[in-house]
Amino acid sequence: MINLIPYAGLGNRMRVIASFVQYSQNQNVPLKIFWIREPGFNCCFSDIFESNKLLQIDDHSWINHFVYNKASVRNLYIPKLLNCILKRKYHYDLPINSLNNISIAGDVYITTYSQQGDMYPLKNLFVPKKDIQSKIDTITSQFSPNTYGLHIRRKDNKASIEQSPIELFEKAIESKLTTELDARFFLCSDDQGVKEYLKNKYGGIIMSYDSVLSRASKQGIKDAVVELWALSNTKEIWGSFYSSYSEIASAINGADLKIMKSNEI
Repeated sequence: MINLIPYAGLGNRMRVIASFVQYSQNQNVPLKIFWIREPGFNCCFSDIFESNKLLQIDDHSWINHFVYNKASVRNLYIPKLLNCILKRKYHYDLPINSLNNISIAGDVYITTYSQQGDMYPLKNLFVPKKDIQSKIDTITSQFSPNTYGLHIRRKDNKASIEQSPIELFEKAIESKLTTELDARFFLCSDDQGVKEYLKNKYGGIIMSYDSVLSRASKQGIKDAVVELWALSNTKEIWGSFYSSYSEIASAINGADLKIMKSNEI
């Protein structure tokens, strides 16, 4: 059995789980997922997604944090000690596309934020909770056939800030408006200043969701799911470089994805 501990942000967790489910189906290997809250992702699976028979989820508990999680100072490195005592096969930080290179005989424990091969269809695995879906429906009911999605990643993502500056999105918006006068844009960003700037500049053609931007709060994660699914329902997504969120939004419903990069100006 594979015992999987996905970590990092929402997009990373989703693509890790989806790729392991695909591997599990292909190889007929049982899969159990330990969902663990972290300071940068303070939310249980059951807070944001409905249960799914395709996913065996052991939702967050302090036992999981100290027994199965990645060993760190926050859990006093107890999981590492237990691995030695119990002689568990454990792979920390499994690199991208490395699952085929390790032995899956018996029980194996894996922590990773990296995708491992093809993903099982995301919308068949992750179904937002009803209260979240209601907010998604409210937002998308305002979309026209020519609503484009903008995902502008800022905060601590230096690669996105450097390679996907806001000027690229402004240029793309203005170019699109020359060919589609009825174009509208749904904007997602982890920077409130970016939202305010573009809405002030372009007015009513920019739509956004008034989200809590802290990923250390449950509501912040819930709002991230709302925005992600709304983004996935746009005609085309203009995403940020080095952002799993942009990629996952595209994968949910198959919207075309264009990554905005400085060297492509």
